[in-house]
Amino acid sequence: MIKVSKPTSLIIAFTLLVGAFVIFYSQPSWLFAKKIAGEELYGHVTSFTLSEVVMTNQRGERVSWNSFADKPLYLTLGFTSCPNTCPVTMSHFQRLASRLTSQASYSLLTVDPERDKPEVLEAYLGAINPNFIGLFINKAERLNQVTSELKQSVFVAKQGEQIIHKGSVYLIHPKVAGLIVYDELNLDIEKMVADFNLLDSNKQQNKLALN
Repeated sequence: MIKVSKPTSLIIAFTLLVGAFVIFYSQPSWLFAKKIAGEELYGHVTSFTLSEVVMTNQRGERVSWNSFADKPLYLTLGFTSCPNTCPVTMSHFQRLASRLTSQASYSLLTVDPERDKPEVLEAYLGAINPNFIGLFINKAERLNQVTSELKQSVFVAKQGEQIIHKGSVYLIHPKVAGLIVYDELNLDIEKMVADFNLLDSNKQQNKLALN
């Protein structure tokens, strides 16, 4: 075992921490295509797809991704006791909903299923917007599968009291084969609405391909 001095160990620990955050908060640019059907989009069009998994909504009903196939669905990961990221994302959802109204659905998939039972999600989202959808997956392997397919990592710190996650927003659109991703640092509502209107105006029936 190699022994290091306390200052050196602190430097190493800090370097590792910074490196972890860089990896966690960066998205490899080659994963994304910038155009769809020849048009430039603000969001990143990806090849990410979600496998069908059984979930529970905030009313205790069994649902899957196919349950929301009738209209575009905005999805984010989070948890009801989140002090920073989630309140900001929910605020963005509120602004989107005020602009797009019932043209789209808005969902929060909890990454804290131990505490965010369906009734907790219902109370939390009901106080924000009763039309928002809470999603709950009680099996860890299924939840991990979804977060992996979204190319997102979730870190638990302080003996489970603190959960670190990204506030990215994913758009699952019936006309798009892959997910459209909006990074948490670039949630420009006007540009997101412009993307939605562009997709809505395209009358092509088949899934749009990446360019």
